[in-house]
Amino acid sequence: MKIHKNAYFTPLARYEVVTRVEAGQSQGTIAAALGVWREAVNMWYRRVLQAAEPAQAAPDRSSRLQTSTTRMRRPSPI
Repeated sequence: MKIHKNAYFTPLARYEVVTRVEAGQSQGTIAAALGVWREAVNMWYRRVLQAAEPAQAAPDRSSRLQTSTTRMRRPSPI
């Protein structure tokens, strides 16, 4: 897996977020300690909870948009 050199949320950091939230720390405190926004901590914690298998918890996803509002439709064949 390629990890960007400036990435805050590596798999190890995601594990750290989950363990700290489950230990009872507030998401604001965790965010301040990791130097990220509280919303980012909440997002990764939710992704881990929604993961199908713990081993695959919070897999990386593409940042590419899944849909586009300005995408043109293909013309139908005549």
